[in-house]
Amino acid sequence: MSSPNADSSNTVTPYIANAGLGLVFGLGYYLIKCICGDDKADEESEKGKTSEQIWDSPKTVEEFNTVIKQNEKNDKMNPFEVLEIIRKKNLIPDINTYNNLLNACYIVSKFDIADKLTEEILDFGSSIQPDDSTYNILLKGISCKLDSEVQDDEKQNLLEKAKNLFEDVNKKGLKYSDITVNTMLDILIKGNQISKAWELFDTMKEKYGIEPDKYSYSTIIKALKIESDPSKVEKAFGVLEYLRKKDSTSNDEIIFNCLLEVCIKFRMINKAEQLFSEMKTIGVAPSKITYAIMIKGYGQVYQLEKAFELFEEMKASEQKPNEIIYGCLLNVCVRCANVQKAS
Repeated sequence: MSSPNADSSNTVTPYIANAGLGLVFGLGYYLIKCICGDDKADEESEKGKTSEQIWDSPKTVEEFNTVIKQNEKNDKMNPFEVLEIIRKKNLIPDINTYNNLLNACYIVSKFDIADKLTEEILDFGSSIQPDDSTYNILLKGISCKLDSEVQDDEKQNLLEKAKNLFEDVNKKGLKYSDITVNTMLDILIKGNQISKAWELFDTMKEKYGIEPDKYSYSTIIKALKIESDPSKVEKAFGVLEYLRKKDSTSNDEIIFNCLLEVCIKFRMINKAEQLFSEMKTIGVAPSKITYAIMIKGYGQVYQLEKAFELFEEMKASEQKPNEIIYGCLLNVCVRCANVQKAS
């Protein structure tokens, strides 16, 4: 094996660490886009406008709501100034206005302003009544906060707040959605409430009428990485039945990689091989990350030849090996006391 060249254009280091493991899978893009949409074309149309031009153009509340969404990544947008502009035009902001502003605050991590908006929305005397989306966004905000560095006492406060919000959905006569339940699942895992996360996952269909989807499974798989429990592995593998019934997408590769990583963690190489085969059967192409995880796994069980067979398979699929792949192979050679194989 020749000396590897850096392959920065195809690097997998954001997803994989320590020679092949450490996949990162989150719901950030899912939560933000699914709750309030994602319109890149509208965002492009707003570029180049001054602040005055942006907020002078809308003539109705609906138009303001659209413009707020288009500027949700603009950290210079002041939600309370926007609300004042709307009122000066003799318009009345609706719940969609507040939802869009709240979501924008979480996107740019303006948590203090988000808290003030929340107080205004949930105030007993407020003319604005929160809807399903409001609670989804508020839960998403707690998930975002847990991604930042928080002290244990603050983490407990956030978990308690999330629990209350989740229960309020039912108390307010609102409807639980897949986003609501999946976000709460994500919060519980980030808060190290693993047993409660499994309880929610196991009962989400019975209690809330929500079938686990790929996001549910991807999230619960993270629980296996945090708290090892081989008895829960088969439950996580329920995602395969889900994926067999759906058209596969490029995102499904991430789910398979997460499952493969769990298999390797528990040294279930036979299960990993079955999963790797299933992945290709339903049309999800293995990536360099996938090959790296499998090669790492073969190293753990001292199967040098299989690791190199997989390396050849990857090259045959016209994927150029990078430093991560070479690093995994080298580790296998060292573990198998056959460094000559790496030459």
